[in-house]
Amino acid sequence: MLKRSLRILGGLLLLGALWWTLDFAAILATVRRVDPLQWSLSILTASLASLACAWRWSKISATLSAPMSIWTASRIYAEAITINNVLPGAILGGDAWRALQLKRRGATLGDATLSVLIDRLAGLWVVGVFGALGWGLLGREAHLTPWAAWLYGLVLVAVIVGMPLALLIASRLLDQTWIPTFLKQGLAPLRSRREILLQAWRRALWPSVPVQALAILTFGLCLRAASVHLDALTLMMSSGFVFMSLAIPISLAGWGLREAAAVVILAGAGIPAESAAVGAALYGLAATAQALLALPLFLLSRPEPEILPS
Repeated sequence: MLKRSLRILGGLLLLGALWWTLDFAAILATVRRVDPLQWSLSILTASLASLACAWRWSKISATLSAPMSIWTASRIYAEAITINNVLPGAILGGDAWRALQLKRRGATLGDATLSVLIDRLAGLWVVGVFGALGWGLLGREAHLTPWAAWLYGLVLVAVIVGMPLALLIASRLLDQTWIPTFLKQGLAPLRSRREILLQAWRRALWPSVPVQALAILTFGLCLRAASVHLDALTLMMSSGFVFMSLAIPISLAGWGLREAAAVVILAGAGIPAESAAVGAALYGLAATAQALLALPLFLLSRPEPEILPS
């Protein structure tokens, strides 16, 4: 509860700081010009992205001997979105809810937790790859401010290089003779399932490509709804920066952090801060719209969880 309260406070502080720097009249003018058709389309593409996320998660869980149908995964994923965006006071977060529901379907707590962790990390890695690809192809045309370029570069290196390197080091450490006995015993389950975990990681990468493509399309539609028109490469680069910022757990459902990241990364492209902030907020509202649509699934009583055969 304290952690969630701190995240709410962090998001409010970010929104307050951002609000202080923006022109309120310009924000209102941008909001009045919002294209409802473009934003409605963004809700559709966001829903398709969530469906692709559920498909990815089902492939991961099946690899970890916790199979479930794509429809079951989609329903649980929709419930998790509802928790994160509509029920901020809930005891469990969306990821914890997914792990709990998978455990109720016969998975061990460890496998259920790993399925959610691999799902998140694989998605984050592909986000970094897309962002780096867009930036690399743009080259000097990216027009990033020096400090934003340094920050983005460090984040990309940490995600694209640091994450696989950390996994490799952890894997190698499992075989070292100097590791204390008590630590070896604790790592024994990971050692015995190392190949399965690596297979789950590999199976999560390719499904992350359509997830990221649909998320970029959603962000682009939200920006267009706010009268921000970007070329494909600039959209890829800016999406990577915004999406990776959401991995920082200092706000609730990304509010405040997402808008600030959009203002920073789009400044180099000459986009007014108010338009960038409204476009990013529309992206957040698209997730909220999904959550409201899925709210009946969360509120209706559910049957006893199914346990699918391996």
